[in-house]
Amino acid sequence: PIPFPSLALQSERAVVYAELRQEVINTCLAMNRMGINQGTSGNVSVRLNNKLFAVTPSGIPYEKLTPSMIVIMDINDTPSYFGDLLPSSEWRIHYDIYRNFQDAKAIVHAHSTYSTALSCCEEVTELPSFHYMVAAAGGKSISKSKYATFGSQELSDNVCSALKNPNRKACLMSNHGLVAYGPNLDKALWLANEVECLSKQYVQILSTGLTADILSSSEMSTILSKFKTYGKNGSSRGTKENGAVVAPQQRSIKSLAKSPLPLNGTKKLQNGSQKKKPTRPKRKRGGKKKRTSGKHIN
Repeated sequence: PIPFPSLALQSERAVVYAELRQEVINTCLAMNRMGINQGTSGNVSVRLNNKLFAVTPSGIPYEKLTPSMIVIMDINDTPSYFGDLLPSSEWRIHYDIYRNFQDAKAIVHAHSTYSTALSCCEEVTELPSFHYMVAAAGGKSISKSKYATFGSQELSDNVCSALKNPNRKACLMSNHGLVAYGPNLDKALWLANEVECLSKQYVQILSTGLTADILSSSEMSTILSKFKTYGKNGSSRGTKENGAVVAPQQRSIKSLAKSPLPLNGTKKLQNGSQKKKPTRPKRKRGGKKKRTSGKHIN
């Protein structure tokens, strides 16, 4: 049994997991604001714990959502939802990704323009490594899942298969859109947007009639190794050989205090005092001289 009362009876102030459910709404609004989704065609979810996740409801405009409307579902063998609102029609994709990928903490599904356009092209079987940022999705290319009817178990199986071949965090969905997951909602949304940007770039390359220069498999292996420390600081940023950033010499921030030229632009004297820049004398009021014409009067 789930240790909380019926969701339909709760006031907004007493909603369980209210903060995370509000973050789902914020992500939906940001997704539309960024232009990677239109209306309620996409859906968003977040893992609440090892047994529960929260997903957007079916068919309700994002602007009208409140935390209590974000549907809570379990991740047990027999899926179920709590409350009166139906979960998104694509709840199976969210449910199966959480069950198959333990590192998935949040999921974004969108019908973004360029990713959807590529997903509808029979000739496009994947998004190839024309740009090194393709590795952001976790592989040497971005897969495209096989087509199946929306909301079906077959579609969810196809998506999970594309993400496992090998493990990727995003994929195109044939004749449908894209899906991306991450360690939190911000990262999942970032990755979804990155896949859309890459799709736009690839479409523009194809529109020129030119052939994209595809990075080699060995180069993408190097990129994937570096991406393990991408965006990280401290001890987790990797070595000089495999780190995403080949950093210059690191110095203590305290060393700036010993600089002979302080950051405020003043000069230090030998006794430690500071010499201020000379200032112009202020003009006294009423001290203006009357102007006369250039002619002299005799």
